[in-house]
Amino acid sequence: MKKTKANQIYKKILDFWINRYGKENLDREKLKALRKMLNLMPDEDGMKRVTNMETGKTYLVPIEDIILNGLKGEELTKYPEKTK
Repeated sequence: MKKTKANQIYKKILDFWINRYGKENLDREKLKALRKMLNLMPDEDGMKRVTNMETGKTYLVPIEDIILNGLKGEELTKYPEKTK
């Protein structure tokens, strides 16, 4: 992923976690791992392509939604469908 996009996503996640848990309660090693994971992701736009195996439709899900909230199959339809 492009560094600027990875940094934007990292900042959103970090701000969310600071508000929820407090800065002093965050694990620095996990934050480093998160940054590394974001930088290594192949999707340049910050969206993860997730395919519903029953319908075969692919949806574009923001990576920060997956990290912060998880993802259930029945929630896929609230995200935009990937067009060819």
